[in-house]
Order: sequence, then structure tokens, then C-alpha cells
Amino acid sequence: MHSPLQSPLQPVMRSPLEFRRRGGFDPVSALFGSGQQGVLYDPSVMASLFQDSAGTIPVTAADQTVGKMLDLSGNGNHAIQADASKRPILRNSGSLWWLEFDGVNDFMSTGNIDFSGTDKVSCWAGVTRLSVSASLVLETSGSFNAYAGSFAIISGTDGVTVDGFTSKSRGSLNTTLGAYMSDVPMAVSHSLYITHDISGDISTIHVDGVAGTDGTQDKGAGSFGNYPIYIACRAGTSTFFNGNLYPTIIAGALYDANTVAKMNQYVAKKSGVTL
Repeated sequence: MHSPLQSPLQPVMRSPLEFRRRGGFDPVSALFGSGQQGVLYDPSVMASLFQDSAGTIPVTAADQTVGKMLDLSGNGNHAIQADASKRPILRNSGSLWWLEFDGVNDFMSTGNIDFSGTDKVSCWAGVTRLSVSASLVLETSGSFNAYAGSFAIISGTDGVTVDGFTSKSRGSLNTTLGAYMSDVPMAVSHSLYITHDISGDISTIHVDGVAGTDGTQDKGAGSFGNYPIYIACRAGTSTFFNGNLYPTIIAGALYDANTVAKMNQYVAKKSGVTL
């Protein structure tokens, strides 16, 4: 039975840390257990969502706007939106929960996150695209093109992809090409797994478990930077993403095949994707 405070449509209010105690895969210890920098956002954990940017008014049901989303990685890199007119909306269907961004002005952002201790990152995200127009699923810094040590996940067409996803990263050199997957269907959810390695001069992308085309241009030297993450836009001013975001995870490391496989399943299940 559901308690009086828990409606049948609300997700179980537990954090990923509880998976360890319940005997399941724990993404927090797997990705961040050695002090790795990064974020873990999961809209299905309603206790991590607030209607206001100060975090004083909890989200209690679907169809409410979200002004603050807690970072469940333990790094404290919470995402906020202070302007009530620019907040995404929490949506639900069955066991699935996601944030809906309108492609007009909705976005969230963090404070500066210091990835300068690494030149490698891994990203996972559950995403539904609702437009072919080029837009930012997420980006570190004000613009990938202008700031060394930044990276981005792009939805739509950018001169390389055809109705798909591209992910770019750079060190001291700006690369024109990234890892990409073409012809990705719209209006259905997809599970993305992306890696970037500056010194290795390689970016990779998998969509629903299928490998895309690697980006192998010279990225220059250096590490990733100390920048905000902008979710669903560029710098809060342009290239707004029209679509849905399920779990979104960024970690400042590369991981072994077993951990990657478990993370792929974790994100796919929460995004309604069968691998």
C-alpha cells in the first residue's frame, strides 16, 4: 500500500546511494568512489527536485516546474534556474520520469565545476529529441568554440550529423569534428554514452548501445576546465534544446567495460530504452 504521503504515481524517494544497501549496482560509488569530479542528476528521484531555485519548495508531483535539481554524485554541483519562466517541467509516464525543455528559453545551470584535474570525461544521458534544429543538450563553459577544456553534447544537425547527436571536446585546440551518430529517430527516448580524452585525441559516442563515428582530430593539450554546465542551452542565451532529459551523468574519468555496461543499463532502464 502507498502511504498517505506517497501517491501511486510518485517515484520511490531514494537516492542512488541506497542501491548499495539494497544489494544492487550503485552508480555513485562506481563512478565517484575515488573522488572523481562530476554530476549525477536523476529526475526519477523526486526528493532531489525543488520548485524554487533556493531549494525550499519540494517538487511533489508530475507537471510541476523544477527550479533546483540536486547533484546526487556527492560533489554538490546542483543545477538551478532562478527565473520561473525558464524552468523545465517534470513529466511522468508509468515508471519513467523526465524533465521537459521547451526549446524556447528553458534551461538549468550549475556553478563552476573544476574538471582541471583530468583530461578525460565520461557522460551518460537519457534523451528524447523533439526537433531537428541544432541545439545543446549540455555544454560546459559559455561556448565550446571559445573556451579550452570544454565539451558539449549537440542534438540535431551541425553540418556533420543528419538528424542525430554529436559530442565535441577540446583542449588547447578547437576541433571542428566530434563523435557523432547520424539518423537518430526523433520523439523516442535514447540512451547516450559518450567519452572524451584530450591527450588521446579521441571522442566516442554510443546511442542505444550502438557505436557511432569516433572523433579523432587533434584536441591540443591541457585538461578540462573550471566552468559551469549549461543544461539545454548555450550560456543561457541561445541554442535551446527542445526535448526531454532523463538521468544525466558526467564523471571526470574513463571506466572499465563492466562499469560502462552497468551504467548503460542503469540509464537505459530509467529512460525507457531496451539495449
